[in-house]
Amino acid sequence: MRKFILTTIFLAGNLLTANASITVTELLDEAQNSMKSAFESGCPELSPYEYAKAETYYKIANEETSKINLLAGKAAALKSIDWALKAIAKRYGEETETNLKVPFRSLNIHYQVKIKEKKINPAEARIFTEFELLKDKIEDLYSKHVLECSPKNIAKAETYLEVVGGIKFVDPDTGIEKKVKLTRIDQIIFLNKAKKFIALARKDVFSDNDKDGVPCYMEVEQGTNPNISDIKKERKEIKHVKKAKHVFIEKEKPLKVQARIHFDFNKYNIKREYLPYLNVIARYLKTHEELKVKIIGYTDNIGSKAYNDKLAYKRAKVVKDYLVKMGIPASRIEIVGRGKEGYLFDNKNWLNRFTNRRAEFFVMEVSTKKGK
Repeated sequence: MRKFILTTIFLAGNLLTANASITVTELLDEAQNSMKSAFESGCPELSPYEYAKAETYYKIANEETSKINLLAGKAAALKSIDWALKAIAKRYGEETETNLKVPFRSLNIHYQVKIKEKKINPAEARIFTEFELLKDKIEDLYSKHVLECSPKNIAKAETYLEVVGGIKFVDPDTGIEKKVKLTRIDQIIFLNKAKKFIALARKDVFSDNDKDGVPCYMEVEQGTNPNISDIKKERKEIKHVKKAKHVFIEKEKPLKVQARIHFDFNKYNIKREYLPYLNVIARYLKTHEELKVKIIGYTDNIGSKAYNDKLAYKRAKVVKDYLVKMGIPASRIEIVGRGKEGYLFDNKNWLNRFTNRRAEFFVMEVSTKKGK
């Protein structure tokens, strides 16, 4: 298989450096063959992000060619070949001599606006504004594990946004890197397509495919499988435990349901997306009346210890108040604020600090039950 991959890459490399003139039809045929090889190698399932990029560039190549925009068709076809090879390389864990190491992500998207006498064409300015807005939305989705929750849709969104800024390619006739810009109408069309796939990716990120009340990005963050219900798993474990003669759970053992929520900087209000999550915890506690719970609040490393201790306590308390509102007796809930300690990650960037700002749930006390 390694020989096949390197041979395919060698042939594609010849396309990029050949002196003979290569037609857009020949490039489309080569892109189609590369896509076929990627498909037959299982790339749609094993390297879905890279394969979706290749597939989307291939569609763009055909669209631009049908509009007699042959240079754009060539450029998109070359990008399709490149991404198909990346998909195959990733699928087999290969490293090649053609610098096709697959990046974790490919959001190297730019859009340049020409300024004439400090005035920007209004239509160009609108495209630029929309471009930057969609780019920010993609950046935000990456902070919510979109690559794990929706690799195909985010790949398509990125690709359509990339081509709005222009398609960079190595001219197979000259070997010189060039950039072809699409027509304004095509830019608007592809902006709308990018917007569509960003919305689909966002839907996947906040989806709850396993119906356990926890959205995909939170399950990835907590290290659980977003396609396997934690509720069903919990019931299965409880059913198995009941067969034992005695049931005993040690103090401060973490709940089997994923029990952690996070907070914005210097805030202690519960974010709306965590409410379904807390509802799962509440249902769990209602069906396990023998449990008492400890909720511990934490902060990041910004600010004084005294201030963060109070903030951490408020975070634990707001969670307790919500559970009480959902029908859990206050006597079953203990809260603690630990402030600037117990970090999950270092505090070197905003995402790590966000992860450290949290409230965690622990079983505090369980009665012993005898089996039949």
